[in-house]
Formats: sequence, structure tokens, C-alpha cells
Amino acid sequence: MKNNWLLLLVFGLFFFVAKDASAQTHRRSTGKHRTTTPKKKSKESSNSDFWREQVWYGGNVQLGFSGGNTYSQFIIGLTPMMGFKIKDTPFSVGPRIGYTYVSLKGLGSDGQNHRVSLPSYTTSAFTRLKFLQQFFLHAEYELEWKKQAFIDSRSLLVVDRDGSVLTDKVQRDNLYVGAGYNSGGYEIMVLYNFNVPENSLEQPFSFRGGFTWNF
Repeated sequence: MKNNWLLLLVFGLFFFVAKDASAQTHRRSTGKHRTTTPKKKSKESSNSDFWREQVWYGGNVQLGFSGGNTYSQFIIGLTPMMGFKIKDTPFSVGPRIGYTYVSLKGLGSDGQNHRVSLPSYTTSAFTRLKFLQQFFLHAEYELEWKKQAFIDSRSLLVVDRDGSVLTDKVQRDNLYVGAGYNSGGYEIMVLYNFNVPENSLEQPFSFRGGFTWNF
């Protein structure tokens, strides 16, 4: 899978920095409280602190319209996610799942206009680096199962003898890297997908808007 080396590099760098920062914080904390006897916490209290302090929730809403000389498409999607903050670092990691519906209308190879529905399902893992309180960097590896339409070299929908647009169900991987802004529980971000297939109507840049709680 192309560009997987970049994914490993990004995630590896994030975790390396997070681990180093955590180790330094631990050393400073140990030095300051070397003579202090730590208080024991109950298991229930520790679990409560973890979910309250280190877990955040969110979701992205995708709504858009794009078009060209031979086609137009309407896109709507919903993607919930959960993040786990790496203690004493600005990093967090987590899973993300989603559903997207695309309604594509375009000129077919038979010279007629056609409309076709193209749903997709995704599951992914992401990591974030938060900085300056309201900004963050975002890297994400995604597996996608989708229905796609065949496009010819003229950017026309391929139509069979029965007048139906030729489609296929495929699985592919996506690699997103970008940045975002989060304020008051609302966020926006711009991502670049390094794995957009050639001969596709998709654009490599995508815009996401959504919300978070406890990020």
C-alpha cells in the first residue's frame, strides 16, 4: 500500500515525542516528591479519574457539494470518534468510525445524464498533537469500504448496454494528514489524503467540521 511509510513515520514521531515528554515529566515529578509518601487511590477512583481527565469524545459532520464540467455530487456523512489523552503530553490517540452517502449526477458515456448513489463505511485510527490550546495537528489511517462508479478517460460515467452506470464495491486505505482549530467544543480541520486513486473524481483535500467534549 503506497505511502504507508509516511504513516509509520508520522505515528512513530508522535509516539516517540510523547514517550520522551512523559519520561521527562515523570523524572521531574519523582525528584520533587521523593520524600513524600504517595496516597493510595481506590480502583474506582482511578477509573473515574481516567474517564474524566484522559478521555474525550467527538464527531465530524460532512456536508458538501462539488462539481465539474460533466458531473456534480452531493455528500453527507457522520463520523463519531473517541480520543485517549497520553498522560502528561499534548498527544491523544483513538478510533473513529463513519458513514458517508454520496449522490453523484453526471454525463454518461451514452451521452445521457445519470444519477447514482455511492455509500461508504469507514473505520480508522488517529493521533493528535494539541498546541496553543486551540490548535491541533491530525494524522489518520483509515480503511474504507465503498461503492464507486467507473469513470472513463473523458471523465464520463461508464454506462452498460442496459443504460445503467457501472459500479463496483471496493476496499481501500486512506492516509490523512492535516491541522485543525478547536474552540468551545466546536472544531474545523483541513486534511490531505495521500491515497486518492488516480482516475477519480475525488479531491485530495477534505474539510471536516464537528464537535468535541473534554478535548
